[in-house]
Amino acid sequence: MKSMITKVICLAALGTTSLWADAGKTLTYKNQRGSTLSLTWHESLPNKDVPAVEQEIKTGTLTGTFTSAVGKCATGYAAPVTGVFNGNAIAITLNLPKCKQVIAMTGNLTDDNEELHTLWLDAAQAADPRKADWNSNIIGADHYKKQG
Repeated sequence: MKSMITKVICLAALGTTSLWADAGKTLTYKNQRGSTLSLTWHESLPNKDVPAVEQEIKTGTLTGTFTSAVGKCATGYAAPVTGVFNGNAIAITLNLPKCKQVIAMTGNLTDDNEELHTLWLDAAQAADPRKADWNSNIIGADHYKKQG
């Protein structure tokens, strides 16, 4: 039985090895508009109080930069990003003080880490977000491809 559990754990780990070959590295992605997202993966240490079989999906934090290639305000500015990951799912946030905007982004990496598909919500500072500034929140989606 112990041998069988070991095999199951090993097979589960094989499904997550592509991302973990890049753990600790910075990966850079470019989207369809030419904006770049550079992310550094910081894997969380295993929790000794949680059984190994429950820790087969790696989690941790992300740091990096987002440089927009479009827009009136932040074009060319490398905004710092922070976030988290759970397996191939990511969530990041960034703050653009000069533009009076914040952005939240979630997405998934493909199994080979070559592509990242995201949804994002951009919220701009607004005096009257429900009426006069009704467009202070925008939602979008981007498709990123790994660079280099």
